[in-house]
Amino acid sequence: MSGKKRDIFHFNGENPTAINLEHVTHMAIVGARITFTFSANAIYVDMADDETAKKVFEQLLNVWGSDVV
Repeated sequence: MSGKKRDIFHFNGENPTAINLEHVTHMAIVGARITFTFSANAIYVDMADDETAKKVFEQLLNVWGSDVV
């Protein structure tokens, strides 16, 4: 079986959430909140603090923009 690997991220917290970056059309960070926009809606994930959010956001951007197969 071959094809592009799906990049799914799991976030623990009050409401555990999983995000499939393949379907994300826009991603933004404000303080400790990372917002993911899809073609029809958006969800957000609150990180513990601003610094953690910045680190996670950078990791997500690296994966989202990569051509890993």
